[in-house]
Amino acid sequence: MLRELLAHFIPPDTLFDTVKRNRLLIYNMKSVDWSKIYETKDKGYMDFNIPLIYIIMRSCIPQIQPAKGWGSPKNPEAHEISLGDDIERCRRYLNSIMDRGNTTVSYQELNAFFSGFKDVARRFEIFLGKEPNEFVSQFDVLKTCSMDEDI
Repeated sequence: MLRELLAHFIPPDTLFDTVKRNRLLIYNMKSVDWSKIYETKDKGYMDFNIPLIYIIMRSCIPQIQPAKGWGSPKNPEAHEISLGDDIERCRRYLNSIMDRGNTTVSYQELNAFFSGFKDVARRFEIFLGKEPNEFVSQFDVLKTCSMDEDI
């Protein structure tokens, strides 16, 4: 979802020039990220991870802003549903999942994650003009699919 959102604002063939104009990114970007950025003309955003997408959107798309600002210590509230708020939610959900010391997740926690992601997906579908459930259905599949090494 975030890759498509980034492509909506910055076409892959213009990303390198867009990032090059941003002094903050020039000095703070890792070399591995620069390689991905340089390859977007050929590969698009397929190799981009959420942290890279987040930093580019945060730094290069000024019209997107969360209500409390980027990186606020407080989570977006339920009524804060701007595009920036939802991007911030995605980052926070990822951090919450990845930074867990305990890998055990209760059924209630898992449902809360999926519910949150599906709410964001619905709003992204509307913003990007997608068919209803185009993104949401992917979370339904993930929630019920059998987990193997590839997944």
